[in-house]
This record gives sequence, C-alpha cells and structure tokens, in this order.
Amino acid sequence: MESNGGRCYIRNQIKQMDLSKIMAISGKPGLYRVVGQMKNGVVVEGLDDNKRFPAYATQQLSLLSEISIYTEAGDTPLTEIMGKIKDSLKGAEASLKGSDVLTQFSAAVPDYDADRVYVSDMKKVLKWYNGLVKANFFDAAEDQVADESPEDSSEEAE
Repeated sequence: MESNGGRCYIRNQIKQMDLSKIMAISGKPGLYRVVGQMKNGVVVEGLDDNKRFPAYATQQLSLLSEISIYTEAGDTPLTEIMGKIKDSLKGAEASLKGSDVLTQFSAAVPDYDADRVYVSDMKKVLKWYNGLVKANFFDAAEDQVADESPEDSSEEAE
C-alpha cells in the first residue's frame, strides 16, 4: 500500500486531469467542459446548463489547468488554488459579496501576491470555484478519498 503522501499526489493528479477539460471562454459567463474537437475549434458543454456549442479558435479560450495565480513563492497552478479554497470553505460555496471575496481568498491562499492579484481576479476564481461546486466537480474526488479511508483505519489498527 502507498503512503498517505502518495495517495494525496495521485488524488491531485486526478483533479488536474479533470481540470484539463474545463475551460473559461472570454465574453461568456460560467465554465465549460470540452467534449470534442473540430477543425477550427472545440465543442464545449456548459457545466450549469449542459448545452453544447462550438467555441472557435478566434475566441479567447482558457483551460483552467493552464491558469496560475501569483504567490510570494512564484506562480501556483489553479488546481492547487481550487484545492486550497475547497479545504478552506469545507466544500461550501464562496460568498461573492464585497469584502467577503478578499477575506475568503486570503484565508485560503494567504501567500498570494497582493501587488499582482487584484480583487477582480479573486472574485473570478471564486466564481469558477462556485461553478465547479454547483457542477459537483469535487464529489468524485471526495468519494475516492472516502473509499480509501476505511483501508487507512484498518492498516493503522494492525
């Protein structure tokens, strides 16, 4: 059996693989799952409404796995930031009201670079997080961890 650190690493890889199919499209609200490719773009499906439509290469398309946030230690991938926000909020949705944005983001990511990360960036990340929570994105990872927990307790008892 792998150590706890090994399982965490594998779980983070799975989350990253999932985020590599999630994208934001400039000028359109929400997040979208890539479901197919075309000659000049991709076919996406909205996480909130499950409607499919083409997204062309002329639009600004951003995979969440390609985005990072400035921190004091350097750039931190959005996958890690989302995990920290989820842990900080215990899986609940984030509040997007006024000073709550700054409070919640700084509690989750205390080492963010205050000079280069604006409140509008924080709000966008928290909106994306809320979209992922509403789409039950984190449930699969939680189920996997729950399945592994009984094994851990039985190993510790031996």
